Amino acid sequence: MLPVLALTTDQLLKVAAGLLIADLVIGVVLAIIIKSVVGKLIVVGLMVVSGIALWSQRSNLKDCIDKVQGQAKTGQVLAASRPTCTFFGRDVELPLDSLTG
Repeated sequence: MLPVLALTTDQLLKVAAGLLIADLVIGVVLAIIIKSVVGKLIVVGLMVVSGIALWSQRSNLKDCIDKVQGQAKTGQVLAASRPTCTFFGRDVELPLDSLTG
């Protein structure tokens, strides 16, 4: 089992946004480098698919964080519990101090 990263919810959302930006930059750079039309179409297609996947995961992560924050505010999340959300199939533990603040 891989260790859980200790990131705040804001940091998790920034990582997802950063990956989206990196995806766009890599796609543009590869489109400039690759000269053939077919290669460009393949690269653009892959970048669109990965961008959609990243956006979907970021949205799911944001929804999960909002849900856990709501539970934390109503007292449904106990200090002893370890709320988690998934990001690309990996469980990410949410620190309680960043949820209530």
